Amino acid sequence: MKKIVIMALMFFIIFTINAYTENSKWSFSGGAFYVHYVDGGGFMDINAIILNKNSFDIRGHLLFRGGGNPDRAFFTFSPKLSFGQYFRDKLFFCYGFAEGGIGIFKNQYSQFDEMPLAYTFGGGGGIEVYLTENFSMYFETGILANILADEFKNGGLFQIGWKHRL
Repeated sequence: MKKIVIMALMFFIIFTINAYTENSKWSFSGGAFYVHYVDGGGFMDINAIILNKNSFDIRGHLLFRGGGNPDRAFFTFSPKLSFGQYFRDKLFFCYGFAEGGIGIFKNQYSQFDEMPLAYTFGGGGGIEVYLTENFSMYFETGILANILADEFKNGGLFQIGWKHRL
């Protein structure tokens, strides 16, 4: 199972990096998130539009997320795929997303530099509101699950952020 996950991640990363080199529609974003089992944290996202047909977009993201509480903390790298539609003359972008990645964690029994790795996956939806042609704010909600050692944790994901398009 781990080999399949790693192969899928590598395929998606290569596909996304290819989109970055061929497409000039890059964005950088950041913000804050909350998941009940780690309290919350911050994220950074680098993304590119993979496909644009009329007002429909498919975007490839490279997402870095870190968070924690006094009992546990984690840092993950997750390729993410989003797909959605623009509305009201590109004022709103409504979308769905799926992500899955790998990371490091610590809890009361281990430190960041110890094995095993953390695995993360999730999905949901969001809305992006364009304040200018190249700057937007967005809100996402969905499910985020982590496998930390042999412990499975999942919960609702609430994320708010900004995006700057280059």
